[in-house]
Amino acid sequence: MRKFIYSFCLIFFSTFCISAKTVKTGYYIDSGDFMSGFGPEDPKDGYAYEYLQTIASYTGWEYEYVYGNWNELYNKLLTGEIDILTDVSYNPEREKNVLFPELTMGTETYYLYCVNPDTQIDAGNYSTFEGKRLALKHDAFQYSVFKKWQKNHNLNFKITEFDHDADLTEAFANKEFDLFLDIDTNAEKNWNPVAKVGESDFYTVVTKSRPDLLAELNSALNEIYVTNPYFCKNLWVQHFKNIPLSKELTTNEIKWLNNRNKIVIRGLTDDFPFSSFDKNLQRYEGLSHYLMNYLMISFGIRNISLEYKHYENYTQLTEALKNGEIDLAFPYIYDLYEAEKQNISLSAPITELSTSYIFNQNASTKFMEKIAVLKDRRSLRLIKKFYPDSECIEFDSQEKCINAVLSGKVSGTVFNNYRTTNSLHGRQKYKHLRFFELPNRMRLAFATNKNSTCLISILNKLIASIPKTELSSVLSEYSIKSKKYEFSEFLQDYATIIIGTIIFITLILLALFASLDKIAELINYDTLTHLLNRRNLLRYVNNSIERANSKNEPFCLLLFDLDNFKQINDTYGHDCGDEVLKMAARVIFKGVKSKDYVFRRGGEEILVLLKTDYEMSMKIAERIRAEIEYQTIEYNEHQIKITATVGVASYTPGSTPEKLFAIADKNLYIGKRNGKNRVVGHNS
Repeated sequence: MRKFIYSFCLIFFSTFCISAKTVKTGYYIDSGDFMSGFGPEDPKDGYAYEYLQTIASYTGWEYEYVYGNWNELYNKLLTGEIDILTDVSYNPEREKNVLFPELTMGTETYYLYCVNPDTQIDAGNYSTFEGKRLALKHDAFQYSVFKKWQKNHNLNFKITEFDHDADLTEAFANKEFDLFLDIDTNAEKNWNPVAKVGESDFYTVVTKSRPDLLAELNSALNEIYVTNPYFCKNLWVQHFKNIPLSKELTTNEIKWLNNRNKIVIRGLTDDFPFSSFDKNLQRYEGLSHYLMNYLMISFGIRNISLEYKHYENYTQLTEALKNGEIDLAFPYIYDLYEAEKQNISLSAPITELSTSYIFNQNASTKFMEKIAVLKDRRSLRLIKKFYPDSECIEFDSQEKCINAVLSGKVSGTVFNNYRTTNSLHGRQKYKHLRFFELPNRMRLAFATNKNSTCLISILNKLIASIPKTELSSVLSEYSIKSKKYEFSEFLQDYATIIIGTIIFITLILLALFASLDKIAELINYDTLTHLLNRRNLLRYVNNSIERANSKNEPFCLLLFDLDNFKQINDTYGHDCGDEVLKMAARVIFKGVKSKDYVFRRGGEEILVLLKTDYEMSMKIAERIRAEIEYQTIEYNEHQIKITATVGVASYTPGSTPEKLFAIADKNLYIGKRNGKNRVVGHNS
C-alpha cells in the first residue's frame, strides 16, 4: 500500500511539473500582425502569438516572453538565453546551430514593392524593372531567393543594402530607391507589389540544449495538424487578410481605358441591394453603383463616364454581354461552367448571397414541392441547381410570389436575405408566413464579354482591394432602403379594425419614435455626412494628448474648409451643397486610416484627428486636398467642382486642445487669405 501511495504521488507531481513547464520564447517588437503587444502589460495578438498559444494548449507550456528584434533574439537562441523562437527560415547552416521541428509554421512570400509612385514600373512588363534602384536589408534571408529570381529573368538592379531600419525608412521618405525587397507580412499599405520573387517555409525552432522541448513540439504539431490540416493556412488568412495587393494598372490596362469614353453596366430590374433606380432621387443606387464609383476613385479614372441600365432577366443580360451591347453585368452568379457554355467571362467572386425559403405555416401543401420564383432570375437558378425535385412556378414580381404562397398555389417562395425581413416584418397579412435561411449560398461576380481580358483584370484588382467589412456595411445600408412600409400596406393590414382616431394617434407615435431615433443618431454622428459630430471632439483630442505624453505617439489636427461653399448654396441650392459636402466627407474619410478620427466640426468645416507626425500629416492633407479638387459633382445637368483649404496643427508637449484648435484655425485663415485651395502648417 505504501509503495502504491509513493508511486501515485511520484506520478502526480511529475505530471504537475510537466504541465507547468516554463518556456522562454522570443517575442518580436514592431512586428505588426505577426506579433502585437510589445511589453508585459500590453494585450497580445497576432499570427505567431495564436500559434504559440495553440501549441501551449497541447504541451502545457507557460511562456516567459523575451522581447527584441530578430537578430537579437536569434543570438539569444544560439546562446541558450531563450528556448524557442518563431519565424526562422531553414538553411543548412542554421540546422547546425538550432533544432528544427518536423512541421513548418508557415510559408512567407517575398515581393518586390514599388515605393515611389513616380517610378514607371509595370507589373506586367519585366523590362520596366531593368536598371532600377533596389533597396534591401543587409543579410536578409530573402536576398538569396531574390538572386535566383534575378538570374532567371536576366535583370540588373542598382542595389543598396541597409543595416538599420531607421536608415531604410529615411531613404524611403527621400525616394532614394524605386523598389524594395521584403516579406509580404512586413508590407505597408502604401507599398505596391509588382513582382513575386519567391517564398520559403519558416519554423518555430528550439535551442540546441533543449531536445526535450523539440520532442514535445513535434508531438503537439502532429496532433494539431491531424485534427486540422489547414490550421496554419486558416491562421494566416485570419491575421494577414490586409496584406497589400497591387493597386497599379498595367500598361495594357491603361491603354484599354484610354481607348474608351464610357463603360456600360447593366443589372436586373428592381434588384436591391445590388442595383435599382431611385425615382425620388432620380439616380441609380446599390452595390453595383458603389463598386463602380470605388473603381473610378481607386484608380484615378476621370475621363470615362458610367452608363447604368437594367434588364428584366438573365437571358437578356447574357445576350447583351455576348453581342457587345454592354461592357459589364452585375450581379452575375459565379458559375464558371455556365459562363463557359455562354462564352462569357467572370471576375473573382465579390460577395455571397444568402437566401430564405418563405412558407405558410397553416398551409397543407407539401414542403418545397412547388416553389414560386421570379422569371429567369437568380432564385430560379438556385432551385434548379440545389433542389431539382422541386417544381418551379414563375411569376412576374415578388409580390405575386408571396400571394401565391398565401393562396396555397405553391409550397413556398425564395427571397434573398436582404429583402426577406424588410418585406415580411410587421405585415398583418403575412402573419402566418415563416421563413428560414437555406444552406446553399450563391457567389456573385461581374460578368464581361469573353474578349474583355483587360477589364476582368482591372475588376479583380478592385475586388481584392475592397475590405469585406466595408462591402457588408454597404449592402446592409442599401438593403434598409430596399423596402419601406408604405401607407397603402398599412391600410391593407388594418383597414377593417382601425378608425380615424387610431390612425391619427398611430401616426403621431410613429413620428415620435422616428424623432427619438433621429435624436439618438444625432448624439454622436452627423446625419448628413455620417461623420462624428463635435460632441465628443474634445474628449478624443484629450485622449490623444494623454497618449502623446505617456507613449510619445504623435498626432495632428487637419481642419478642412470648403472654398466658396456659400456660393454653391446660393447658386444651386442647399440640396446641391449637401451633395458637395457629402462628397468631400467621403474623400476625406477614405483618405485616412481606420485609427484616425474624422469630425464634422460645423458648416463646411471637417476636422481630422490624424495619428501621425507633422510631415506625414502635411502629405496626407495635400493628397486629400488634391483628390477633392479632382472630384466633379453632377447636379441637375451641372458639372460642379470644389476645392478645400486645410489648416494643420501638430501637437507639441504642453499644447492644450484650445491651443491646437487656435493654430489650425489660424493656418486655415492664412490659407484662405493667400488664395485658398492649399495646405498650411506651422512652417508654411
